[in-house]
Amino acid sequence: MSQICAFANVRISLPAGWFDISDDLLEGTPPTLAKQDGVGALQFSVARYRSGAHPEISPENLDALLEEFAETRMLGAAAGIERGKSTSHYVGATFSHGGDLLRAWYSTNGSDVALVTYVAEAGSRNAAVELAEAGVIVRSIDFD
Repeated sequence: MSQICAFANVRISLPAGWFDISDDLLEGTPPTLAKQDGVGALQFSVARYRSGAHPEISPENLDALLEEFAETRMLGAAAGIERGKSTSHYVGATFSHGGDLLRAWYSTNGSDVALVTYVAEAGSRNAAVELAEAGVIVRSIDFD
């Protein structure tokens, strides 16, 4: 069972068991969700259009952002690349880096953009389940 909630300046569908742990983290850490007794964390960085020239962010721009994200962090080859549109356009890919499983998504409605990352220790027994649920959360992002 999921609930629609406001989080990190967007609306998302939050599956049962996920909750906001942002207040338990260091100041300046992006808004973060996790599962109670979970193995990973889902962090949101959202940029909202306020004024000026309209950015008109395209799905191709999301591809470029994801490529830049991987290159600047030296994440190596992407796996499981997924592109689509639900409430917003999105692209995501998985990386293996320093013993961690990292999946990054970019999502846009054409004006606003969100970077969402899920990180867990590679090989964690529940990481695959959490990653699937994290994908559901990301695909539910609604900027309106």
